Amino acid sequence: MGFAGLRSRIQAPDTKASDMEKQISSLAGRLGKVNKVLLLAPSLMHSLQQDNRWDGFKLRCSSNNVQSVISQLDLQKLLRL
Repeated sequence: MGFAGLRSRIQAPDTKASDMEKQISSLAGRLGKVNKVLLLAPSLMHSLQQDNRWDGFKLRCSSNNVQSVISQLDLQKLLRL
């Protein structure tokens, strides 16, 4: 299983969470067959939940085969540890 890294931050107030998914999905096409994974800070998840955007974000990631990793347990499952 191959992994490629992409580091992104949401800094500008007008930046959308979906931009992270779009960025990793568009780069994956150039990298060949890879697993698309977003490592997210728990604070981002909580922010999206407060704005009622978390479910839509998760659905968008899922439909584009992007796994989101928030906790240590999520990472262990991904790496099958």
